[in-house]
Amino acid sequence: MSLFISSSRLLGRGSLTLVTRQPLRHVPTSSVSDKHVVVKFGRRSFLNRPKRRLPPQQTVRKPLTPKQGRAHPTPKQQGWGNSFIDQGPIPRLFYSRHDSTILKPQFSGQSTYAGLLGLTGVNLVVFFMWNMEDDVDHDEWMLANFSTNLTNFSEGRIWTLATASISHQDFMHLFGNMFAMWLFGFPTFRVIGPVAFTGLYLVGGVACSSTHLLHNILTGKTNSPLSKDEIHAIEELAQANQGMAELPPLVAERVATADQPSLGASGSVMAISAAAAALFPLDRVRVQLRGFFLPLPAAVAIFVGSDLLGLTNAGSPVDHAGHLGGLFMGAAYVYYAWYSKSGIFRILHALPTGGQLPIIFRYKQWLRSRRSNL
Repeated sequence: MSLFISSSRLLGRGSLTLVTRQPLRHVPTSSVSDKHVVVKFGRRSFLNRPKRRLPPQQTVRKPLTPKQGRAHPTPKQQGWGNSFIDQGPIPRLFYSRHDSTILKPQFSGQSTYAGLLGLTGVNLVVFFMWNMEDDVDHDEWMLANFSTNLTNFSEGRIWTLATASISHQDFMHLFGNMFAMWLFGFPTFRVIGPVAFTGLYLVGGVACSSTHLLHNILTGKTNSPLSKDEIHAIEELAQANQGMAELPPLVAERVATADQPSLGASGSVMAISAAAAALFPLDRVRVQLRGFFLPLPAAVAIFVGSDLLGLTNAGSPVDHAGHLGGLFMGAAYVYYAWYSKSGIFRILHALPTGGQLPIIFRYKQWLRSRRSNL
């Protein structure tokens, strides 16, 4: 390639014009003739060659923070997983976890299975104890040690306040309570752990038993419970007289003032459901098989309304007062454990809630969204 410098074509300070006779590298052959290329001298001299086009780069978006619009990582990203071990035995037909679940699981699915199976096993053992013998003395011993009534409490058997929460005579009663415990308890257990969950179960059961005793005192049911022979005789008399309203006055008064024993894990389950609603306010549950999904706080509110209506029915066999006592104790338990300085939930405070209980955080978030839309 021949190259000469034309001094008469100075273009200015620090620049020369180069005239090429042959094509330079990177210059198309169609524009070879007297191609003028300007070279500017500086600290680094170079030929102003045509720039090579770079392939388009894919932009990588960084994950948004909660303040930028995305609330929180998905449950799978937080470690909840989708396997049978991580999600629990209750199918998604009954429980639906929200995508913006705040809390991360602190305990594995294996430990959760172990803890809940242990509680279920204890309830099964007591159930078999109830049904292993059809004997009057055996039934009286079970009532004296695994049911709550004023007679047991006044005679010093205060352990029945707790043992009644693991006691079931009927299989369907046992199945319903264990199903509800696994439904609400599996995600709760994975967050709070075995110690806190066992404490929640026990305080819910004790509160249920204590509320039952208080309700019996307020309603005048302070006499000794009906024996098995008395129940059998009253049933025969009621069939003969076509209803309890036709019973003789003394018999009717005995039935109305008899202390009603209470047993079952319903109070503990209500406490667990209240804790689950406080920790997972956006998760949803199907109340009935053919019903629609409801957020956990709404489902708990329905439980409260149903039990309040049940209190007006004096002949109901369900311990509605005990249910309410267990539920409110569960709410108080999770509130205290969350905000107490030495509480057992302190590990959960490293979350985007500012240390607030998730249900309170979501409520304030909802209020802010409503005010911004006004």
